[in-house]
Amino acid sequence: MRAHCLITLTLSGLAAAGWKPAIPAAPTGHEWQAASPGDSRSPCPMLNSMANHGWLPHNGKNIDLPTIQSAFENAMGFAPEVFVGITQSSLAVSTTGNSSTFNLQDLAFHNAIEHDGSLSRNDIFFGDNLHFNPLIWAATAARYGIRIPFASSVITVEIAARARAARVRDAKLVNPKFNLTDAGSSGSIGETSVLLTAFWDPNQGGVPKDYVRVLFEEERIPYAEGFTRPQTEHTLTDLVAMITAVSAVRV
Repeated sequence: MRAHCLITLTLSGLAAAGWKPAIPAAPTGHEWQAASPGDSRSPCPMLNSMANHGWLPHNGKNIDLPTIQSAFENAMGFAPEVFVGITQSSLAVSTTGNSSTFNLQDLAFHNAIEHDGSLSRNDIFFGDNLHFNPLIWAATAARYGIRIPFASSVITVEIAARARAARVRDAKLVNPKFNLTDAGSSGSIGETSVLLTAFWDPNQGGVPKDYVRVLFEEERIPYAEGFTRPQTEHTLTDLVAMITAVSAVRV
């Protein structure tokens, strides 16, 4: 009892003195900075977040494979081989004039990497498949349970898989020219799987909702919410296992 009182008094004193617990900071040199006018950004919140933190060029331009590999490895802990294929698809729609580089905005080219039924972007039929769409994201966030009081603090594989499938169904209902190709469907599942793999907490069996919220809404890596680069790399085998798990969920 005495020890409890001492701890309580100590914490009260620290609070009165303005003390606050340490909040994890972004690595030195990788503090968040919003995109400036003229910077290139993509339909992908993770790529945009890495550019905003300087893991990718902040202007989002002239990005090559080694830069992608370095960014995903150093920021998110993915092994270099994981994003070779997707980078090659990005280079195929490059507007830089250099076949070995691309700009982030190039990824908005429809049905190359970008696809109908995005979790946070509108379909190209409606005119803007590049920028964050608050209404579409609100539906996804609701399905993730991000703002539901007293709910679990994590998004499980099942929740993420069903939210993805529900967004595709929504898009199909309202878009008279909805066209999710086989490649686009694989990409949609892959994107959810990358998100889950990057932020997975094995102790909780899911990804923290706060991490996902700030990634999509602020295009910021959630360092302040507690994210740190994992000690063990995420391999291609890890990602394939997550893709298999997402695909196996009955939706």
